[in-house]
Parts: sequence; structure tokens; C-alpha cells
Amino acid sequence: MTNENYLFRDGYHLTRIEPFTGNNFQRRLAVNRAISLIGMQCDLVNFNCEHYANAVQYNKPFSKQVGNGLIATLLLAVIGIEFSKLKLIKWIKTNI
Repeated sequence: MTNENYLFRDGYHLTRIEPFTGNNFQRRLAVNRAISLIGMQCDLVNFNCEHYANAVQYNKPFSKQVGNGLIATLLLAVIGIEFSKLKLIKWIKTNI
């Protein structure tokens, strides 16, 4: 077994528990989904722990965190491009 304590600077702290919302039959299906995902390759964007939890709970692997991160990255890229255009226009006006 691998010791992963070095990954958490101040140790690991459980921040929330999402209670299962279904009945006993749905719970059994969720357990089966969890078992079927054992060994699945994980990464930060395509299938992280939030994807896993949602795949087990709702049978839909999605991550609001990844979606929000991608939107923020895109927004920052657009702002950066616009800022560069403004600097270029200012440079052209002062040097031409």
C-alpha cells in the first residue's frame, strides 16, 4: 500500500459527506457502479474524484469544478488576448 500523506500538506480533512438519495434498490445499483469503476484510470480533467462520485450517485460522470475551471481559463485567455490587442494598438499609435 502506498503512503500518500505527503500529498496533503496539513493532512487530509474530510470536508463534506453527500448522503445517498435513493432507495435500497438504487443503493445496490450505485454499489455495482462503484465496483465496476475499480481500476478506472483517473486524471484531473476527464475523470477525477468528483466524476467518480457523480458516476456512482447519479450514473453520470461530471464535474462542476472542471467545467468552472475551463470557463475561467477561457475567460482569462480572452481577457489576455484583448489586453494584448490594446497594447499593440497603443504601440502602433505611438510608433507609427
